[in-house]
Amino acid sequence: MNVDGARLLVVAPHADDESIGSGGLIARAIRTGGSCRVFTMRIEHDRRRDELGDAAHQLGFQSWISQRSRTPVDERDSFEMVAEIEQVIGVDEPDIVVMPHYGHAHQEHRATANAVLAACRPNSGSDRFRPPVVLVAEQPNDVWSLGERPRIQWSIELTPEDLQAKIDAVLCHSSQVRPAPSERSIDAIRSLAALRGSQVGSPLAEAYEVVRWHQAA
Repeated sequence: MNVDGARLLVVAPHADDESIGSGGLIARAIRTGGSCRVFTMRIEHDRRRDELGDAAHQLGFQSWISQRSRTPVDERDSFEMVAEIEQVIGVDEPDIVVMPHYGHAHQEHRATANAVLAACRPNSGSDRFRPPVVLVAEQPNDVWSLGERPRIQWSIELTPEDLQAKIDAVLCHSSQVRPAPSERSIDAIRSLAALRGSQVGSPLAEAYEVVRWHQAA
């Protein structure tokens, strides 16, 4: 899968999820002439909005926020959320859509994942745009689940510069970063990148589960 120059749409439950899960992919795509929009499902206060703006400036993505409120994502109307995501997909026509893990312990991550799956569903006979690639991003704490853990099926090699861009974006979300050994620490992000790299024979990597990978004839 070639992501160089790709158009990305990253759907994130909260501000910071885009950088923790996909900061390397975003950095790589934009560095090679591509683009990225991050659609954040909930911003509950101004500080998180400002941090997201800083991360967008750091990585170079465009930001689109669903709602600025304290209403949890999992308490929102699901049809409304799906329609919002479909709207963004229709406007951007992304090459790749990235979603959170559907088995995450956080209920808002699961609700967001379900909405993305519905928005990206096959729909024969419709003129609605269907993104050819849909990926599930990985975060260090995704293993904390009673359900299915992420199935790593594809990874992208990161340069040291890509990883540093990801880390710098995560640090923009200063209210959410925690000291080691927290799974929300910079040490955890570095360690996961090194682990995924070692599993594919490269120094650094970012890993994903593949929901759809379609190449037209």
